[in-house]
Amino acid sequence: MSSILGAENWTKTKTTWKKLNNIYQAAANVINSIQTIIDSTRSIMELGTQMTGKIGNALRAAGCLKMRLIGSHNKLVQLLLAKQS
Repeated sequence: MSSILGAENWTKTKTTWKKLNNIYQAAANVINSIQTIIDSTRSIMELGTQMTGKIGNALRAAGCLKMRLIGSHNKLVQLLLAKQS
């Protein structure tokens, strides 16, 4: 390639390519970190909702809550997001 572009142009092209690759990699790392935070938040919300359901169902079963005031809580809650691996 240096014979086609010239040695100086080829060196500049390689240097520019390395800089752009570093920028791309940094952006990909930031996006991955944001996705990880979103997935963790989703898991915390699911756990909190499931625990609330278990507590509500236990209170209803113990007679602390009237059936007509509060229905059955779902213990298996899954929030829908675009991605979670």
